[in-house]
Amino acid sequence: MLPDSDLPKELLIELLGNRKEVLFVEGTEGSYDKRIYSALFPDCYVVPSGGCEQVINNVKAYNRTSSLHAIKAQGIIDRDFKTEEQLNALKEKGIFHLKVAEVENLFLTKEAVQILSQRFGADADKTFSSIKTYISERFSKQAKKQISEALVAGVKEVLSGITISDNEQLTADGIVSLINIASIEKNVNDRYQQAIEDHDYNEILGLFNDKSLATSVGHYFGIDNKIYVDRAISLLEGDLRDELSEALRHYISH
Repeated sequence: MLPDSDLPKELLIELLGNRKEVLFVEGTEGSYDKRIYSALFPDCYVVPSGGCEQVINNVKAYNRTSSLHAIKAQGIIDRDFKTEEQLNALKEKGIFHLKVAEVENLFLTKEAVQILSQRFGADADKTFSSIKTYISERFSKQAKKQISEALVAGVKEVLSGITISDNEQLTADGIVSLINIASIEKNVNDRYQQAIEDHDYNEILGLFNDKSLATSVGHYFGIDNKIYVDRAISLLEGDLRDELSEALRHYISH
């Protein structure tokens, strides 16, 4: 008899019949996430779980069924707008994060661009320099929007952590008093402005939440923008598995 679990019964049965380490990730069965992580971690049973919160919940739920198996589950989430403090707390629970904002951004890292440039017959240094300039300038132009979204995410995170006792009723003013919006705003602004001023490409990739980025750079390699990510993943799954895997794993916290 299966124990009570927050995991769907069908998924729990599927996982219990598996002998690989379990890795919960974001995305769906048909998304880039599953293909990328399956190629990067071939010894793991990769389970796409939707969004970040569901990955976190699935890891916790599966590990609570340890009486039925000896396999520990871990998770990988997008960095999104999370702070270092939040990410470190999750890491202690076996939930790691990308050092780039979106999984597709892995193919915008210097190492990936240079490896793929050689395969596509483009000059590696010139291609990376052009992509770095393009993304840095685009990030600067969209900074206000990105900062606003990060501020909203920071406030939501604080709100989700508020606990209310049985006999307590919070007022709107009471809720506002629990959130130091000025401090959150300053931290967000400082981090984004610093990345721009320092021309810190890795930090920009970690902060830039825009899924269209990776599908806008194909022309720098001499290929169609729309097929760049699919071609990159196919090479990660095939001829360039070892080389690309070694490069991309550096961008996943551990």
